[in-house]
Amino acid sequence: MEGTIPLKTARHLTVEQMMNTNFKVLYPEDSLKTVVKYYQKFKISTLPVVDKNDNLIGVMPRKRLFKALLDGCSLETPCRDYVVHNPVFVMMDRTYDEYSLVVQVTKSKVDHVVVLDHTGKVAGIIGTGEYLRESLNVITASSALLESLFDVNYEGIVICDSSGYIVRINPAVQKMFNLSISETKGKHLNDVFPEITFSQDLCIWVKRTIKSVPVIINQVPIVENDEQIGYSFAFLDIKDMEKVVSEFEIVKDLQTRVEYYRGELEKGYNNKFDLILTNNTTLLEIKREAGLIARSRSTVLLTGESGVGKDMFARGIHEASPRKEAPFIKVNCVSIPETLFESELFGYAPGSFTGALKSGKSGYFERAHTGTIFLDEIGDMPMSVQAKLLQVLQEKEFVRVGGTDKQEVDVRIIAATNRNLREAIEKKNFREDLYYRLNVIEFHIPPLRERADDIIILAKAFIEKYNNILGAKVTGISQQAQDALQSYSWPGNIRELENAIERASNYVWDGEINIENLPARVVNAESEQPELLEQAARDPKSSSYRDSLYDFQKELLIDVLKRADGNKSAAAKMMNLSRSAFYDRLNKYNLK
Repeated sequence: MEGTIPLKTARHLTVEQMMNTNFKVLYPEDSLKTVVKYYQKFKISTLPVVDKNDNLIGVMPRKRLFKALLDGCSLETPCRDYVVHNPVFVMMDRTYDEYSLVVQVTKSKVDHVVVLDHTGKVAGIIGTGEYLRESLNVITASSALLESLFDVNYEGIVICDSSGYIVRINPAVQKMFNLSISETKGKHLNDVFPEITFSQDLCIWVKRTIKSVPVIINQVPIVENDEQIGYSFAFLDIKDMEKVVSEFEIVKDLQTRVEYYRGELEKGYNNKFDLILTNNTTLLEIKREAGLIARSRSTVLLTGESGVGKDMFARGIHEASPRKEAPFIKVNCVSIPETLFESELFGYAPGSFTGALKSGKSGYFERAHTGTIFLDEIGDMPMSVQAKLLQVLQEKEFVRVGGTDKQEVDVRIIAATNRNLREAIEKKNFREDLYYRLNVIEFHIPPLRERADDIIILAKAFIEKYNNILGAKVTGISQQAQDALQSYSWPGNIRELENAIERASNYVWDGEINIENLPARVVNAESEQPELLEQAARDPKSSSYRDSLYDFQKELLIDVLKRADGNKSAAAKMMNLSRSAFYDRLNKYNLK
């Protein structure tokens, strides 16, 4: 078997991975001399026999050769009379298991089993030897992988036998407790670590100080075939855990600062709603209504696809409200691990769990007090946290994780989701009572494909933005490029449009954005090229529009290359493309 060794268990090995392909098939008219020659050459004791169409008709095992010689046959005798017909065979895509392979090999009248491909042709030969060889390869590779994991694990690991004598320690234990392998191997666990109470039971999250190092210990029995053969001890340095928590806090603080400075930079606008550019009557009405309800403290639910601008509306409502001088705290419900969700929202009390800050920590709700909290992607909030959020909405108070004192909080909640919460309620993934508490005022932000009149306005705003960021001098968008932008469906909405304009600005740098500068998915979606539509109307049997567009763009490239006398650099300049973009086009249309 050639190539790299797949890291799979034996039960997931396929016959194709194990079979022997180094052999030749026999035909009924082949002589016994040919049989002997193939046996010697390929070191194999059974060969497949096929007809003139290469279909399997039997096998020629060594014992049948011996019988022919005992019968007095010469080496020039054809082998046909000694072929074993109706042989056992397996398909090459089959996986190994006790019934499908070993049993069939054992029941076979020959030493090996023929392997067939999906067309029924001979693909290989397999026997116990091939399986054992490949199994050894897998065991060797798996052992190397496990050894690597054992060595690089940041947790200290100690492996003991069933009597508590140490078999292995990893480098993390050596470093953590300043030990060597020679000091530990073969010694009883309690002689090396007297602080540990050796037990035959599962013990997790046990706090101890070992050799002046505060650690958390997890003891897990090692079981094989329902027999306990040893124990694994994992040591977590509490100081490392506290460092991780501290670094996480630093990151959260930096995120809060970034949000603050972002808000400060945008205060040049009289109203955040000024940043929402639109000529769409539906969106204009939503902006007007959002400005009206901004003065209240009622909960707002923003729905709509990802990338439609729900974040901008949430900030606009906050900035237009009496709370605009108070904090605006955004919480992305997707990015917080479920185990940390409650402590992140509501904070935790001092000493509430191992590794917690001694002073405790405030949560997002405390930080948003008197201001606004924006719960983005609330449809991904765990059910366990939804119950506590409902309590905050109803009673305006909460209790920190691990605490006992209730804390009052005055926040306005704005929630957003791209999910259908009613479907989530039916599937028991979202609380119905919480939904009605959140859905006091709902705004559904329409996707960009329903606001075609906004596409060019937004695109020009993004050109101005990236001219400033990149130092580019993009002056506008050609009419053909505008048509392509307005024909595309924009599944990623405003976020995808901004990405497309940033990409185009990098290719153009100076001048107009042309259709060649747009992503292929946008160009290929354009459906309003009159010449192609007219062609389709004249000939209903002609190729589809997409095929016609492909042919049109390929002919355009060929024509430009001819006009540039085959000079690709000159052709790229004529099409206002970078060399890399031009070569991408050539590859796309298989042009050299």
